[in-house]
Parts: sequence; structure tokens; C-alpha cells
Amino acid sequence: RPIVSIVRTAPWPLPVRIAMLERHPLSSQVFFPLTQDPFLIVVAPDDNPPQPQRLRAFITNGRQGVNYRRGVWHHPLLAVGKIADFLVLDRSDIEENCDEADFSEHEITIGGLQ
Repeated sequence: RPIVSIVRTAPWPLPVRIAMLERHPLSSQVFFPLTQDPFLIVVAPDDNPPQPQRLRAFITNGRQGVNYRRGVWHHPLLAVGKIADFLVLDRSDIEENCDEADFSEHEITIGGLQ
């Protein structure tokens, strides 16, 4: 069952430390910025578990959304600079739809964002 939400997220301090990723094995997930502020996207290939050295980070222009395909490892919303609001399209069901990978032993830092 699809669900639409509006989520407000506080900005992450720079440099951003990535200590975990998540994926949704049963559905895709959409994030669309409502405040038109850039946000950070962090993803990894479909390895199980994801490999920290294979993470990729992108910064949006604030006017584009992202649709994570079912099963794609990604970091939860990462606003940068100021509070940001997002329209989120997700799945609502009694089945568990979130796997997490812990990177706390390999904490990765992303910095130097403009």
C-alpha cells in the first residue's frame, strides 16, 4: 500500500559521517524536495552487505528528486545547510521493509560540499 508523507529534516553538520545505510527490499522509495535546497544522496551497489569503499555521494541542485529502486542501499535523508522539507512516497504495510547495514566500524566522512 503506497503512502505519501511530508518529512522535515534538520541539516547534517559537515563533514557528514556515514555510519549506516538502509534498503527497502519490497518497494522503491521517492524523496522530492519541497524547499528547493540541495541535499546529499549516498548510495551503494547491491552487494550484501554493502561495501563501504563502494559508496558514492552526490549533491542535488535542490530541484530534483530521487527514486531509489527496490533494494538499493542508501542513506536516509541528508539535508545540508538548513532545514529541508521533502515529499516522500513509500510503502505502508505490516511486512518489514527495511534492512540496515552498520558502518560504525568503518565510519566514512564526506566533506567539502559547496
